[in-house]
Amino acid sequence: MMEGSDWKINAEIQFNEKAIISFFDEDLIRNLSNTKHVRNHIVEENEIHDGPKKVSFAANNTNYVLTHEII
Repeated sequence: MMEGSDWKINAEIQFNEKAIISFFDEDLIRNLSNTKHVRNHIVEENEIHDGPKKVSFAANNTNYVLTHEII
């Protein structure tokens, strides 16, 4: 992702009770081994059929928005 781009994962993940989504920043241009953990977000099973949810956070002078839905 660069300069405001979107990345759609469209992954189906089966879980019981909760899932932890981890965000990493990997600098592919400068150094392939420079991967940093940014943040975790926990999604819980009780959010099923609540519609899309957004999680916003900032790290490393960058703003991130995660949109997810449990169906």
